[in-house]
Amino acid sequence: MQSVTLNDLVSSVSTSERAAAEALFEGVFESLNWIQTSGKTIEEISPLKQWVHRQTSEIEADLVYLHIDRVKVLTALSEYLSAPELRSKHADWLFLNVLVYAEYIATVSELRLKILGLERYTNSLNPQKKEHSSDIASLAIRPWHIPIALLCIAIGWAIHPIVGVGDTVHDSQLPFFLRSH
Repeated sequence: MQSVTLNDLVSSVSTSERAAAEALFEGVFESLNWIQTSGKTIEEISPLKQWVHRQTSEIEADLVYLHIDRVKVLTALSEYLSAPELRSKHADWLFLNVLVYAEYIATVSELRLKILGLERYTNSLNPQKKEHSSDIASLAIRPWHIPIALLCIAIGWAIHPIVGVGDTVHDSQLPFFLRSH
């Protein structure tokens, strides 16, 4: 199963329970929102009409545009579990898939926030097109990168004659003040 719609869920229960199922599952889909933006302005927040299994490669867009209200989904799950007549494989799959992906998004978001810091994390969600991919200002945020980079350069400089990296220059090609005497 790769996707499920409200109609799939409602049609999977008995006819007498369809009204209750529709109310319950509408609440689930209303807690799954896609945010439409123009630049940095939110233009529209619309509930999803279909849940499609999300791939991990879609995380970048989902971090910015997909909002899952986990409290509403868990409340609906509680109601669902207390009503055995509404149970179906489609609904089981929907709840598991949505909740696992919501936790995945929350985990990725929290890890990036801890690693990058608040300012760099928010910039990573909406990157500006004109920024360079590497910025020297990031070294000022984490100043311990500078000694590590210098240490790597010093080690490389120290072992380059042993490893044989670089051009070998004959003594006669060196300026007079660098020649061996």
